[in-house]
Amino acid sequence: MHEFELGVWKSLFVHLIRILHAAAPGGKLVAELDERYVFNVDILLQEVLIYFRFRHIPQFSQTIRRFTNNVSEMKKLAARDYEDLLQCSIPAFEGLLEEPHNRRLMKLLYRTAEWHGFAKLRVHTDSTLEHLEQLTKEFGLLMRQFQDLSCSQFQTFELPREVAARNRQQQRAQAKSSHTTIQVQAAQPVPVTSAEQMPGLSQSSISSAAPPSANANVPGLSTTAPSNPEVNLPPPQPSSSAAPTSGSRKPKKLNIFTYKFHSLGDYVRMIRMFGGTDSFSTQLV
Repeated sequence: MHEFELGVWKSLFVHLIRILHAAAPGGKLVAELDERYVFNVDILLQEVLIYFRFRHIPQFSQTIRRFTNNVSEMKKLAARDYEDLLQCSIPAFEGLLEEPHNRRLMKLLYRTAEWHGFAKLRVHTDSTLEHLEQLTKEFGLLMRQFQDLSCSQFQTFELPREVAARNRQQQRAQAKSSHTTIQVQAAQPVPVTSAEQMPGLSQSSISSAAPPSANANVPGLSTTAPSNPEVNLPPPQPSSSAAPTSGSRKPKKLNIFTYKFHSLGDYVRMIRMFGGTDSFSTQLV
């Protein structure tokens, strides 16, 4: 089930964070989402208002663990943590988006949690497998509807953590390219003209026949080739075109054309053949 928790649900959750960034400037909705993983009770006008907030949601036995960090940052989260986020996602995201996007999202999150629950059953019957098969079709339809009708209405960009990761990757690639260039330049032989290589000519005749250097009259410049090119090479200068810009963010869309999303349709058939999803693994032995 890690394919679903770390694949399908994680990609959906990350894009929902992008939508919240696009829906309100300054990350206000993202901050509210972090606070919504909390359980508070306020009394207003003799009515009890219950606010579910991710960070203060109490621990439920060993099933749902306490959320200690901001969930929008997604730091050090394992598959079990994304499973907890999915189980608490409906009250956390409720009302953050305007209608009709909120209604579509609530239905999508409900079907996502329902599909995850049925797929993780340890014992299946014919009725549960038939329901899971119909649920898979409905979940795929809801994902495409949310992508076409809701996601298309927001201009979503990379998250700050995605920009930082891309910049680090560009810096590593640039440093590796510069190191390779230095090695190639150091390995190239330096041509040397001497009287020993040209029989019949003296060293003085070679020097007199050579054209005058353009830098011969410039003070402080040497016209002789360096004896050790590996030591005398100038330090590499970073290219201005390849330098990463920390402030630039690329547009990002919800991508459902992935293997993990496509393989959801095979779960029922695999369960019929091998049993529940906890009884087999797709890892190579």
